[in-house]
Amino acid sequence: MEITRENSPECMAYTDGPDGSTFCNAPGPFVVERVYDTSLVVCAEHLGSILLHAKNVQWPPAITWEGPGQRPPNTYTADQYAQREAEVHKRLFSKES
Repeated sequence: MEITRENSPECMAYTDGPDGSTFCNAPGPFVVERVYDTSLVVCAEHLGSILLHAKNVQWPPAITWEGPGQRPPNTYTADQYAQREAEVHKRLFSKES
């Protein structure tokens, strides 16, 4: 299914700060991977603050594009991210030195 503005996941950032109670609910084209936690769907407005303040954000950050619209050329799809992660893991943990 193609992701459009109407069926795009909603931003999971709070509009009233990190301890807030109201979600942004704007379409969230970005997914930020976290360690030992669920991924966060965020809009462009909250991407920076999520990277700086959210708990368990993977570092360096892993950000994927889930739409809607054309993926920016400098972002990974989920498949590209998985492939890159496997390549890095292989390079780091291969027995060859």
